[in-house]
Amino acid sequence: MLIISLLKLYFAIFFVLFLPGFFLLSFFEKKFDLFHKINRLEKLVLSFGLSLVSVNFLAMILNRLTIPINALSLFTSLLIFIAFFWGLNKKTKAKNLLSKNRPQLSWKKFILYLKTNRLVALFLLVFLFSLLPRFFYVAEGIFPKATDLGHHLYWSQTIINTGKLANYDGRPDFIIGEHIIFSAISLLSGISLVSSFPVIILLLINLFSCLAITILGFRFAQVFWDKNKNANWLIAIFTLIIVGIFYPIADPQAKYVSGGVIGNIMGNLFIPLIFWSLLRTIKTHRPIFGFLFFFFAANLAYTHHLSTFILLYSLAGFIALTILFLLISHHFHLKQFWPTLWKNIRPFLALPNIIFLILMGLFVFLVWTPSYLNFSAIDRAVGAPIKATRTGLALGQVILSVGPWRFFYGGLALGVLLLFFAHKALAPNQSKPKLTILIFIAWISAWTVMVLAMSTFPHYLKVDIPSNRIVTYLAFPFVILSTLGVFTIFQLARRNLPSVVYSILFLVIMGTGFISGLSDLSDQARGKSTDTLTAETYASAQYLTSRIGAEEMVLKDHIYLSGDTWMKLFFQRGYDYPLSRTFNFRYEDIMKDRETCTRDMVLKPDSEIGKQCFWETKTRYIVLKDGSDTAQFERSTEFQKIYNSNDVVIFQKIN
Repeated sequence: MLIISLLKLYFAIFFVLFLPGFFLLSFFEKKFDLFHKINRLEKLVLSFGLSLVSVNFLAMILNRLTIPINALSLFTSLLIFIAFFWGLNKKTKAKNLLSKNRPQLSWKKFILYLKTNRLVALFLLVFLFSLLPRFFYVAEGIFPKATDLGHHLYWSQTIINTGKLANYDGRPDFIIGEHIIFSAISLLSGISLVSSFPVIILLLINLFSCLAITILGFRFAQVFWDKNKNANWLIAIFTLIIVGIFYPIADPQAKYVSGGVIGNIMGNLFIPLIFWSLLRTIKTHRPIFGFLFFFFAANLAYTHHLSTFILLYSLAGFIALTILFLLISHHFHLKQFWPTLWKNIRPFLALPNIIFLILMGLFVFLVWTPSYLNFSAIDRAVGAPIKATRTGLALGQVILSVGPWRFFYGGLALGVLLLFFAHKALAPNQSKPKLTILIFIAWISAWTVMVLAMSTFPHYLKVDIPSNRIVTYLAFPFVILSTLGVFTIFQLARRNLPSVVYSILFLVIMGTGFISGLSDLSDQARGKSTDTLTAETYASAQYLTSRIGAEEMVLKDHIYLSGDTWMKLFFQRGYDYPLSRTFNFRYEDIMKDRETCTRDMVLKPDSEIGKQCFWETKTRYIVLKDGSDTAQFERSTEFQKIYNSNDVVIFQKIN
């Protein structure tokens, strides 16, 4: 049975996360002659991203058509989607003979290919090494218990139970794109959400986000070393080392995977794919890449509001900086400036892309409106920050978050790029930099500076979002910058220094990177396992599920129990069921009064305020860790112990 369950899970993952995007991209590849515009690594990453997008939009369409979202409807709709693009691909003729004769890889050809392309083999070896720290870290927390993941999967379970997309009861903190994929895989595989597979999916998304940054770095570097194919692959390898092996545990990497921070993990996949599409559109002037830019951006808007917020600010900075750079490079001659600007905008405004944007506008109003598109949600994110956690981080905190090694070499590269532009654009008798180089410098500068400003000076940008969440988005632009900086140093050193000195410099730079990056592994060592306590928490929830009445409330203790947020998946009586006693600092807020009943019912159940709270909330059952704030209930005559395991107890109110 275990083998069958695993095979069903593998099939569901492959069917949902790879096949739809693969056939969609194969159609694009053949229809728009992209065979020599994307490599196989890019095709793999794009297939994964396009699959996520396709499944999300198909589920939203099923919901709008009032077709129940279940295993049959999902399987059928995905099969129709795959068959449709497979059929179109068969009927579409390749636009050139080279496309028709593109070689197909077999295992023998693949091994031969690796022998003759050592950089590709080295890339795969680096990728395998990048798996190890993540696997070891996530394996220790594979048991389903992460707090954020429990909150999110409640909505995925709601989709499974009702056959409809969750409406979130007006909560703008949850977005439908965070939950559809888990519901789809659970429905098709038959495996419960209370299992290890959600963490496996998050780890898979994290790995593909690393590959997405890699292909983004590959194309960014290609502008500077356009004629040197080896340089592009070397930069891809350095990028993968810096994003995959350096700081593999810290936010937003495996620590976010293990913590179940779904939105950030997905955002860190789609933002690089959006920027990859942006850069490929500017480089090639092909409207199909502009379509992918809008397609991925539309999905991000349905996946994570914070990531969308970061993207909008970054794009605004990019547009402003590009216009400024173009004006400076053309010495503010508008007659030269406008044609140049239009040449780069035109591929985005091709007729199919305009039609897609119109359809997406209709989709928002007629099919599914993101929950954060309301005045209260916008007001919570935009405005002068008041809370201390939203007033910006000090530079030292930013450096620690990005990683000292990446921050140093990334900052150095950013400074050199800006000086290069200033020298080329302002110094007399200097040839103008290539237009694509200029725009790419504007892009990486805007991405880095905007996220840095949002993290350190949010009040200037009217950003009212926790700064420690924003700063995690700074890691990826610094990955690309530090890659560019380190590679440039190595290139200069190789040309101008003796081989022995060059080798020592290489070892020093990469060695300090490994020390700085991998030191995070020891800092993130886990404490005592709480898997046993989590299992007992779930057992107590199962016990109560068949016992509690329709009007009776349960109170759990979030401070000492493990995996308690997952209890709502067992009860399925609403997101706020059961009530939860949380940490003391959460009951204190200078901005508004907080409810204290969940605290008072645990700490002083026999007091007047405790009795009043029990009456108002209709709470009858209290789930606690044995020995943690249980004495007052054991002494009380109004409560009796009805459940007791090694670590978890349940008290029932008698009167």
